[in-house]
Amino acid sequence: MRSAELSDINLVNRGSDTGHDMRGADLYHAKLKNSHLFKINLENASLMKADLTGANLHCANLNNCNLLGANLPGAKVDNVFWGEELIQEKKARDARKKRNYPLMLDYHEQAEEIYRHLRLVSEASGMFESAGEFFYKEMVMRRQQMKRWSLKRGISKIVDVFCGYGENPLRVVLFSLSVIFMTCAFILLSWY
Repeated sequence: MRSAELSDINLVNRGSDTGHDMRGADLYHAKLKNSHLFKINLENASLMKADLTGANLHCANLNNCNLLGANLPGAKVDNVFWGEELIQEKKARDARKKRNYPLMLDYHEQAEEIYRHLRLVSEASGMFESAGEFFYKEMVMRRQQMKRWSLKRGISKIVDVFCGYGENPLRVVLFSLSVIFMTCAFILLSWY
């Protein structure tokens, strides 16, 4: 189904609790503008460079789906199951095990681009919690592209640990409280 013209298609599986099963489908460069894909299962599919402008992906399963270059402006992406990580992250890990560092960096760059795009789509849809999660993952992918023992990567890791790149304010509070308690304990111990 590569480069297929599927704009305005209605793939809702009426009368069923599940959507149509399109696992593993190759929708590279497919045109799915304004398509209705409610609860569709696109696990392990390729939506690389697919045009999903204005598509309804509500409750879709996009786990392990290649989303590189997918065009999603105006798409309804609420309650989409994205999976724990992108396929590019898995491929980057495999490339690292094989010591293929240029390929690993390329996959991390692709993952960063996808997370950035998903963040922007989530923000435009008013889904700020999802946008925050995508921002966090985007920053982790950016850090993975930095030189292993560089100062820049070290600072990025510290920012991640102490505040989750600004997306985990509880860490900031806990870190601040621990610094206050340790400082008070040190002052009290120095008086005795």
